[in-house]
Amino acid sequence: MPLPGGPRATAQQHDVIGSVGPITALLWDLDNVTTKWRHLPELVAVLGEFAGPHAPKIAAGRRSTARRWAPLLNECGFETHSGGRSKSGADRQLLVRARQLHRSGVHRFLLASNDGDLARVAKLGELHVVTLDRRHVSQRLVGCASSIVVLRPIPALAHPESAAWTLGDVTPHA
Repeated sequence: MPLPGGPRATAQQHDVIGSVGPITALLWDLDNVTTKWRHLPELVAVLGEFAGPHAPKIAAGRRSTARRWAPLLNECGFETHSGGRSKSGADRQLLVRARQLHRSGVHRFLLASNDGDLARVAKLGELHVVTLDRRHVSQRLVGCASSIVVLRPIPALAHPESAAWTLGDVTPHA
């Protein structure tokens, strides 16, 4: 469910990955595709809308991150998982859910992550990486992604403390 007044995904964003439907899932690594707390509601809204209203939306992060962000994420239709205190705990949680989703018919994944460990998701289906900074995406992830989508912040004129997000660069891969 989008936040009131939140940004809207554009037709151009949906064209990047083709038709978005129930066969698409969003996986978000909260530990490495993140923003300041005050910009989080807008980022949550645009990622949720980018995936589509019926797409499963899964977010995972370290225990403290998952706990802090869970109320907002859950309110916006995300399933939130704690990776515990382990450095790779969130990655493991996302991989487990990706495999479960694949078994239930999901074959297209939007992955909001920069982490090369999550390149294994590409074995389950079509992988599109969503990031805030292309320079931080691991080469391993770049090598297996169908596309890299960069979201760019646009400071809101009326409220300098908030930001909207827009589609930046899209790099298709073979």
